[in-house]
Amino acid sequence: MNKSNQIKITALYCRLSQDNGGQGIQQHSKTRQELELSYMRKRETELGSIFKRLYEDSVRGGVTIEQFQTLF
Repeated sequence: MNKSNQIKITALYCRLSQDNGGQGIQQHSKTRQELELSYMRKRETELGSIFKRLYEDSVRGGVTIEQFQTLF
């Protein structure tokens, strides 16, 4: 990270810490955590769909048992 980006990040954290009596950074962290949780839930749903299709393909014979077992 270059010096300019470090200064911008530091300035952002200073501004956030001054908002709401120091609650800005906590709120920013909470928002980021909520976004990460939302992403993880979406990804879990996507992976569930993928595994369901792979299982169905395995049952139909489209994927061999050996190929299916390599996933685990």
